[in-house]
Amino acid sequence: MAMKPTLVHLPPAMIEELDRRRERSGVSRSQMIRDAVSAYVRDADGSLAEQYRMAYAEMPLDHSDEWGNLDAWLDEVRRMRPA
Repeated sequence: MAMKPTLVHLPPAMIEELDRRRERSGVSRSQMIRDAVSAYVRDADGSLAEQYRMAYAEMPLDHSDEWGNLDAWLDEVRRMRPA
């Protein structure tokens, strides 16, 4: 597919975060931005965000369920990470 170049101005901190993620994923910065814009355009009416909001209102992340307790798991992950 033919693409047209565009210039996007981003804050330095956002570019740094993109580059960190790019290094981990092996995906180019341009591809990451294309993916983000594509996701935004697909959900331009905000329906996906509203579905997430309703789902998390029904079952918040800090609620224990059959998968366990997210906070306890996150605490364990943080404990295992090298300082």
